[in-house]
Amino acid sequence: MTDERINELLHETLTAARPEDTLNQRIRNRIMAEGAGKEDQMKRFLLKKTIGAAAVFCLLFGTAVVASTGIIKYSVAHSTSGEYTDYADLANAEEKAGISIKAPESFTNGYSFKEAGVVESEDRGENDEVVNAFKEIMVAYEKKGEDDIAVYTTPERFFMIKNLEMADAATTISGIDVYYFTTSYKWVRPDYELTDEDIRRQQEEGLEISIGASENYETQVCNCMWIQDGIGYDMLCTSSAIPAGTMFEMAEEMIRK
Repeated sequence: MTDERINELLHETLTAARPEDTLNQRIRNRIMAEGAGKEDQMKRFLLKKTIGAAAVFCLLFGTAVVASTGIIKYSVAHSTSGEYTDYADLANAEEKAGISIKAPESFTNGYSFKEAGVVESEDRGENDEVVNAFKEIMVAYEKKGEDDIAVYTTPERFFMIKNLEMADAATTISGIDVYYFTTSYKWVRPDYELTDEDIRRQQEEGLEISIGASENYETQVCNCMWIQDGIGYDMLCTSSAIPAGTMFEMAEEMIRK
């Protein structure tokens, strides 16, 4: 399916603002960036469903929300995730991004600084115009035998927290509300046909489906989100669901840093 046809389907079926879709699109960008390496540009579309009077018809279109400056159709990110490999250089990332963040060199549970980079993100509109342009900082942490964790920090005005009703767990740390989410992502080839089981899982489990992979596979993603001092924090693991307690403990160390 061509981009032109995708745009036609989007124009025909777009009826409501869906800010959670743009958030999920940004998470997809991050997952693809981590899998594809440095200096990647990602433009991914997701499989969604519209419900008609007679049947469910599934189609492909870009994420769309309504911003103050217009409709956001999809998000693009240019990642330089390995630009800084020395923790002392994190200040350079802050200067480049124009934001100041809380990011410890290590956590008491054994996770330690791996690398950092500045992510240049854009929200694109209906005619491919730039609706929002902003810089984020990604700080990655590693621990032997465990999945990596990345923390994305974004200016609050561009930061979105998922639907709070969808949170798997929540807590309050030093007066700051922190939310934990888990999501299953299914990555599929361009010729993939949506199944009845896919539709059931979308409806009942919140399965997210994206097109653009060379092979079909699934990932379990978890993220812990909060806002502090004008900065949105998204602590993300793209390959497994790390327990909420572990994520909350790490969030607490960042918040109280």
